[in-house]
Formats: sequence, structure tokens, C-alpha cells
Amino acid sequence: MNNPITEIVTAIDHCAGARNADEQVTAFHRYFTTDASFLHPLCYVPSGKDSRKRFIGIFLFYRSVISKATFDITSVAFNEEKGMLYVDLIQMPSFRVVSWLLWGWTPKVPMHIIFHLRKEDGKWRIDSEEDVVQPLSILKAFPPFRPWAIAWYFLCEVMGLLNAYIFMILGIWRPEEHIHRQMKKDFKKMKNSP
Repeated sequence: MNNPITEIVTAIDHCAGARNADEQVTAFHRYFTTDASFLHPLCYVPSGKDSRKRFIGIFLFYRSVISKATFDITSVAFNEEKGMLYVDLIQMPSFRVVSWLLWGWTPKVPMHIIFHLRKEDGKWRIDSEEDVVQPLSILKAFPPFRPWAIAWYFLCEVMGLLNAYIFMILGIWRPEEHIHRQMKKDFKKMKNSP
């Protein structure tokens, strides 16, 4: 890439949203180094000799499950001195097998992608990609898991508030008294709500 800020949109589209497998493989060879690494909450490809081949395999599988992937890029920032490119986007995948079950619903998965770049032959190439995605966002993309994901986060919130209240009563960690009274009111409201 000569200008990573403008070209990364095309790179993402061709690597993750390619029209066919040949276009996808060609894009990986164009934008990624041969020893590129990949880190995602669901998989990891460490950097090594020809690691790009394994990386490509992951994305070929992804595109075989997803019939269409579109992206809404919300921001791009490039630190040329460190060779770091930051991309915030919302991914909208259409699942190949279950799309008819979703009645046209397309999940929106917010992601932050950190690319480490290095210069090869005068062009910037991606040396590693790190996808930062909240586990809840991944689970909410699969309708059967959606209620469980929401219930899990609600349970964690209740447990956090309950434990904070217990620690305040025990005097282990207590804010100023007026804050303590407000938290007691909030806890009672939450306890009485359905």
C-alpha cells in the first residue's frame, strides 16, 4: 500500500468480503507479508514461515460460512512512525446457511482492528492483524445465543453491584456516605424491577 489510510478500506473489502475465493487469495498476497500473524477472539495464527497460508485458510473458511460481508468503516488512524494502523468498523455478515431463518436480519458486529505494517519493496504491507471484538458482539451475531449473552451480562452486572454493596457494608471499600446512600437506593430499585 502506498497510502494505508485510503487503501485499507479496499484491503478489508477484498480480504474479508471478496466476491470469490481467487480474488480473496490474490488480495492476501497483495496486502499481507508471508509471515503475517492473526489474532481474533476465536482463533490465532502466529507469525512464522509461510503463516500467511494458514491465515488465508481462516478467511477462506469465514467466506464459505458468510455469503456476503459488508463493512461500515467508522474511523481510520495511521501512526507512520510505529507502522500502526487502527480501524474501527461495523461488520454486517450474511450467513450462508441460516440467512433464511433470520428473516432478513443482518447482525451488526462492531470491531476494532489493529494492523502492524512494515515496508517491503517501498510499500506498506500488513505484518499482523489483531481483531478486537467483544465476546457479546460475537454471540449476539448468532440468534440462538443472543438471549443467553444478554442474560449473562445482566447476571454479571447484578453480581458486581451485589458484591460492591457487600464490600460497602463490611467497610472494605466504601465511598463517601452520600454516594453510599444513592447506591443503596439504586440497588433497591434494581431489586424491585422485573
